[in-house]
Amino acid sequence: IQKLVMAVEKALKARQNHATPQRLEALQHNMQQNKLQRLVLPVNDGYIFLNFDDIESIEGEGSYTRIFKTDGKHLLVTRLMRELETQLTEAAGFLRCHRSHIVNIKYVVRLVKADGGLLVLQSGRQIPVNKTSRDVLLQKLA
Repeated sequence: IQKLVMAVEKALKARQNHATPQRLEALQHNMQQNKLQRLVLPVNDGYIFLNFDDIESIEGEGSYTRIFKTDGKHLLVTRLMRELETQLTEAAGFLRCHRSHIVNIKYVVRLVKADGGLLVLQSGRQIPVNKTSRDVLLQKLA
């Protein structure tokens, strides 16, 4: 019994010495870093799980959103672009560059100043960019 009491006292003392709030903060930070970065998109027969890295750009088309993937294919989903914008811009790799376009800045290869501004993506697609977004993009890429 004496050994059990000593073991419990030792465990309580060790528990008090640990910085529990700091450990919880570290755990929470690690969980956020390891969070899967993907969109869950409804389709006719269920859901598609699309990794952020597989998205080159997004274009709003009224009540629909067209998602252009890096493999050259695209999806048309019945979600507003603004619904997806929050998730994507929190990922810090996406930028709303125009009222109807969001781009993954990993795939921007060129900024053309002519015609009010265009972003050229790896696929060759050209996306219009407004002046404010152009300045933000230059800051992020610099």
